[in-house]
Order: sequence, then structure tokens, then C-alpha cells
Amino acid sequence: MRRSLSIALPALIVLASCDKLKATKAGADAAATAASAAPADSSAPVAKKEAVKPSTERRPMSVDEKRASKTYAAALGEGRAATRAKKYDDAVAAFDKALVAKPGDARALSERGYARLLAKDWAKATKDLERALEGTTDPDLMGPIYFNMGLVAEGKGDADAARVAFARSNAVKPTKAAQSKLDGKSKCVAVVDRKKVKATVAANVSAAYDAMKAAYEKRGYVNDDPKPANDAAIKKALCESGCSGDGPWLAKFPESGIVTVGFVVVPTEDKKLAVHELDEAAFGICGGVREATLKTGSFLHVRVETSSLMREWVKNDGKPCEPGAEDCLSGCFYAEWTHAHYFIDTKKGELVASVSESGSFEKSDKPKETVTVQESGGTVDISGGGCSEKLSLP
Repeated sequence: MRRSLSIALPALIVLASCDKLKATKAGADAAATAASAAPADSSAPVAKKEAVKPSTERRPMSVDEKRASKTYAAALGEGRAATRAKKYDDAVAAFDKALVAKPGDARALSERGYARLLAKDWAKATKDLERALEGTTDPDLMGPIYFNMGLVAEGKGDADAARVAFARSNAVKPTKAAQSKLDGKSKCVAVVDRKKVKATVAANVSAAYDAMKAAYEKRGYVNDDPKPANDAAIKKALCESGCSGDGPWLAKFPESGIVTVGFVVVPTEDKKLAVHELDEAAFGICGGVREATLKTGSFLHVRVETSSLMREWVKNDGKPCEPGAEDCLSGCFYAEWTHAHYFIDTKKGELVASVSESGSFEKSDKPKETVTVQESGGTVDISGGGCSEKLSLP
């Protein structure tokens, strides 16, 4: 997701826990081996789900995990001391050790991100804080992470992203600091992007495949799978609903992989194909689900729901395991989710706006979506989650 607060298109980055990497088929298979959202309008066609069935079995910590827990606790303390002493390089090195002992740990990522924030390393701080959000459902941790993301956005001069971050911080863990940042501003937790993005127009199905692959590679990924032999094979490989009928069609590239990029393909009046790039989804060892739906009207409305389970060490009662503890359980216990809405002017071939919300939830629960997004006659109503806005589509 990456629970990115960037409001720049062409696409909302989703679940960015995987760094830019080579997503070869071999890598995808290895990840799968190692390794929902609220229902949409029932009248809308529903895309085929992409999912890796997670293992939710709880087991005692292994000897190696107990040793790693002690190493993690010591490194965390070292990093905090270095941060207080304003020795930010030393702090980052210590948190690096904590993350070797406990990969993907939300607290270590958060504190490394904070050290990088203080050092004004905005890019790396953002990456750490976004990854930290993916690994926690604890409001006591989520609130400060969002607040620090707001400070990063302020440092970068991005007032819109800062406002959203402070709003999310205040929503999950109200504080005077967050409230002061929101004085006189909207408390809406959704990211609203009004930037227009032209589709890539392809002459035929084969060219549409090439456009999707090019968009995928532009994001820094590599896929070496051979191109399907004909139009029917391409549709079978990429189209989430089979590319049946005249379209529009939901698609993703590649067919399988650690990371996939979502698209919607819209036939044009001159019998070409407008390829609109949407979201990016990455699933780790615990697996995840991406589900897309579309609804036609005055504008094409594509909704993408993504959820991903996360691995954690917890106590028998399900509470977080204290650093250095040896009597915890290991397993996939909770998830993060993102709901994104994309609005497309099919006549002009433009993606004209997007609205997104994200959060975390326990695996036994449904995502607690707070923002409702509805479009009618070119007006998008955004309500809930501190939002009470109307967005007029161009």
C-alpha cells in the first residue's frame, strides 16, 4: 500500500512493504511457497480475486526466534539512546540490527523513520513510516506514525499530504498536537486527488499488453515471462473478468508475481483500447487479496479493495509481545487494507480523480471502512471519517 499519503498520480501506491525488486516468476513462486473487504454494489461486475492463502497457525517461538527477540530488544534500546543523543546515523544502524532480528517490525521501522525524519532524510523516513503502518493495528503506535508522516510532508512542502496524515493521526489517537495541526482545516482522512491522467491508447490487445508491461517496468519491476501467443491467451492471462463483451475490462500485470499493477481497459469509439493504470499491490509471506469492481455511469467508477495479513509475535492473549520476551507465539494475526476509488472520463480517455482510504484490522474482523464514496451525475459525495465534501468531476 504501502499506505502512501502521496497524492500524486498516475497511481495510488498500495502495500509498499516490498521494496522495488525484480518480480520474476521464480521469485513469485518462491514467495508463494514461503508464504476482505466490505462488499461493493451488487450490481457491479466483480473481478476475479488474486489471493495467496495465508497460514494463520499459531505456534510457540523457536529457539532462533527467542534469540532474535533478545537481540531485537537490545538493538531497540541502542537506537533510542542514539536518537536522544542526536546521533542519527548510529540510531539508524541500531534499528537496522533490530530489523535483522525481527524483519518488518513496525516499532523498529517507526523509530528508524523518526530518526531519519530528525535528520531530514525525507525519502527514507517516508518509506520507513509507510512500512511501519503496514505492520501494526495498535493506535498508540499508529497515531505517532501518522503524525510523523505529517511532519515529513511538511518538511517536503506538501501541505495536502500533511493535512491527511495529521487527520489520520487524530482519528486513531486524538492528541492536542494533531488537533493543533488541523486548526481551520478539514479533518477528512481520505486522500483526494484531482490530477488528470491521460490513458495510454493501444491499437489492439497485443499493444495493450505491451503498454501494461511498460507501466510495470517503469515502476522499477522486471517480469521475464514470455508474451502470450495470441489475443485470447493475453486476455486469459491479464483480464480479471475474462475480457468478455465489449468492455471495459479489469486487468492486472503480470498474471502472477510478488507485485502486480492494476489496470482498467476501455474500448474507444475508433475501436482502440484506452489503458488506465491504477494501483500497485504487493503481498508478503502471509498473503493477501486484491478485489476490483467497476460501475458504469456518467463516469466509469473503479473501486479497488486490497487487504494483506501480517506476521507478528504475540502473547497468548493476542497482545503484542514485549521486546526480548521468549514465551510468545508466531503467526499471521492481523491485516491492513486500502480502498481506492478511481473516476474515469471514458470519452476523453482520462482518469480525472481518485479517493482513497486505508487502515488496519484484526484478521477475524472486516475492514472498518469509515469513508463512503458515491458518484452521481458527475458529483462525488465523500462522507464519514471526518469528510463532508462534494467533488465535481470535470
